[in-house]
Amino acid sequence: MEAPTGKPATGATFAMVQEADLSERLALLKVRVPGASWVVLVAALPGLQRAIVVSPEERRAAFGGRVPPGVPMERATALVGSKVVGLGAGHVSLTLATGEPARLAARGGRVTLRQGATPDEGESSLAHASEAERRAWRETAAQALAQIASLGTEERRTALCRAVERADARLARREAAIEGDLAKMGRTLALAEKAPWLAAAARTAPRGSTSLSVTDWSSGEAVPLHFALDPARSATDQLEALFRKAKRLRAREQGAQLATARLAQTRAARAALAQARLELASCTDAASLEAAASAARAAAPRDLSLPPPGGGPRAAGPKRRHARVPFRTFASTSGARLLVGRDGADNDALTFRVASPHDLWLHAKERRGAHVILPQRRGENLREADLLDAAHLAAHFSEARGEAVVDVQYAARKHLRKPKGAVPGFVVVDRERVLVLRVEPARVEALLDGEATE
Repeated sequence: MEAPTGKPATGATFAMVQEADLSERLALLKVRVPGASWVVLVAALPGLQRAIVVSPEERRAAFGGRVPPGVPMERATALVGSKVVGLGAGHVSLTLATGEPARLAARGGRVTLRQGATPDEGESSLAHASEAERRAWRETAAQALAQIASLGTEERRTALCRAVERADARLARREAAIEGDLAKMGRTLALAEKAPWLAAAARTAPRGSTSLSVTDWSSGEAVPLHFALDPARSATDQLEALFRKAKRLRAREQGAQLATARLAQTRAARAALAQARLELASCTDAASLEAAASAARAAAPRDLSLPPPGGGPRAAGPKRRHARVPFRTFASTSGARLLVGRDGADNDALTFRVASPHDLWLHAKERRGAHVILPQRRGENLREADLLDAAHLAAHFSEARGEAVVDVQYAARKHLRKPKGAVPGFVVVDRERVLVLRVEPARVEALLDGEATE
């Protein structure tokens, strides 16, 4: 047989690409030649940067399905109908369906498709392979397929570890927020206990004072005590405000207990995720990876969203990035969706681009905070329970968080407008109504627990 070259003679039989899948480090082509089918893999892996030819049976024995499990690949419909005109050590030369030459190559740790690249002299041919070439393919196939199959495990491990890290970061932020709330509560109560020592100094403090400094003898020893003041307000008014806040906090003992319990749950979930990271690092096969992932999911079901385990090809077409959602989603006690803006710009997006004219808009009155949207159909009766749930979220995600009574304004979305040039989140409300909300901590906790994960 005459040695094949990169320029087959006129009338030569070509190998036709029937299926094609691509990822960053792997390409997989199912190729048909008269009387036989081959699978050509172009791999750009550590220690393996080459093109490999195997039979469909060898591929199925290595990783079962069409592509290695756990390896996210895209269906490359543009390559279907191409002709494989040559095989190099680390590349495949093609003639695309458009007639343009191209090269699919492993280079620099990536698989790339370069159009316009012509075949090299001396490339092997699938359609005219010699017995020696086929024997060489068989000799190298097993080791190469084993390494490609292990790629799925590593890709899956990486995806799961990233998901666990994102969940842990979210839990860490929650832990810090709860610790901050409890610390603030503790400081307020501790300072209120010392208020008797501050009362006399407050009555004699001149207008414009920035602090009160007295000596606390409650322990039997002299302890300096300092209380920062707002110079624009009288010291007596500020001290009375401290008394009132401390009284509210004592009345909300249940809220403190819930916060403490939630802090313990958050820390336990973080500890479980840390253990899951160790287990994921030691897993050697797909089954153990999925078992470790399931254990992590059980430890933090609200916060850990696992990527799907399948590594099969996705729908044809370019990769799509999920647009960032400008709101968080919660469920009311009746199951209604409650949408909460993330920041000022997101408040604008939620209110003026996401919400419909008949949706209900809520906000803590005269306080900085999130916009809350309660979706409503035209003519639908507003459920009181849904209104209360939405109002609790508006109060919680505002400067009024922690207060026992909060004024919450609400109106139909169609009665809002945004002045030109206004800062993000600022709106003008017509026909507003105001709900004087007595905050129920247990209700807030239940709503937070019902947040939908992304």
